[in-house]
Amino acid sequence: DYRVIGLTIETRPDWITPKEIVRLRELGCTRVELGVQALDDEILALTQRGHDVAATVRATTLLKTVGFKTDYHFLPGQPGSTAEKDVQMFSQLFDDARFRPDMVKIYPCVVIPSAELAEWHKQGKFTPLEGDALIEAMIQMKTRIPYYCRISRLIRDFPSTEISGGNLVTNLRDVIKERMKERGLVCRCLPCREAGHRPALDPKIEPQLFVDRYENVGGTECFLSIEDPARTTVFAF
Repeated sequence: DYRVIGLTIETRPDWITPKEIVRLRELGCTRVELGVQALDDEILALTQRGHDVAATVRATTLLKTVGFKTDYHFLPGQPGSTAEKDVQMFSQLFDDARFRPDMVKIYPCVVIPSAELAEWHKQGKFTPLEGDALIEAMIQMKTRIPYYCRISRLIRDFPSTEISGGNLVTNLRDVIKERMKERGLVCRCLPCREAGHRPALDPKIEPQLFVDRYENVGGTECFLSIEDPARTTVFAF
């Protein structure tokens, strides 16, 4: 009698198989969040993630081919990376047709006392990305977002009392937004441009239909949106 039409499931890229996709369809899943973490096999091996970049490509190919929405989890500041490397990998998410997720969650890596990483931090083998360096990297990432993408989250909600190293700013998204505003920079992601978050427009402005076409691993995607002519405010998509 009832059907869920907006179920999201989080999983690993190496767990997405044709058989698993059938099961996700049977459950009514429409969006899959993938723990991509990084686009570098050396970083993934160092953190013992258990999958490689090729697994992310395979998973994305399968999911997009059958029409699932894709949401990537991306972790800047991991062991083996740098702020510059993080920005380069984030840019690749959208420059490379093998990826191009519909949504992304950016979770800066932090140190939790119970994690193995805490020992690396204690021994000086790992220094978390934090402060102005982290904020600048995140600003660079936000300026690279295409019109069709949604940044779902910009921080993982760990209590500050549970973090022994790394970012402790709980309103990091607000801080980044203000710094970008001061520098005249804009983010094109959907939450930043949704009508409910924007100043009121001149009622005489005529909304327009925009069609953004871009290649992906399964063909060509078309993102449809109704926006103001300057593309600062999104009314529907």
